[in-house]
Amino acid sequence: MLDDLQKANKKGVSVDLILVDDIDRAARDIDVWRFVKTTIKAAGAKIYSLKQDLNDSPENQMFETIVMSVKQYERENGARRVKDRQRMRMLD
Repeated sequence: MLDDLQKANKKGVSVDLILVDDIDRAARDIDVWRFVKTTIKAAGAKIYSLKQDLNDSPENQMFETIVMSVKQYERENGARRVKDRQRMRMLD
């Protein structure tokens, strides 16, 4: 997504809006989400989610942090479970 935005800017194409279904589809880590949001904003575009209201209010920033934290936990916990299963299979 960010690569496409940079390519468009290099070609002189103005991108005004980035549309995502859900913010967890754009990133699954709070740090990556902040980077994505900052990069899009710096390029002069806005990000719009079909499922969440993305504004700069303190409530929305807290909501985004909670959603991204939960997604990050799910990703890391899933990776841990996969490793545990692999380890158990090797021991059998």
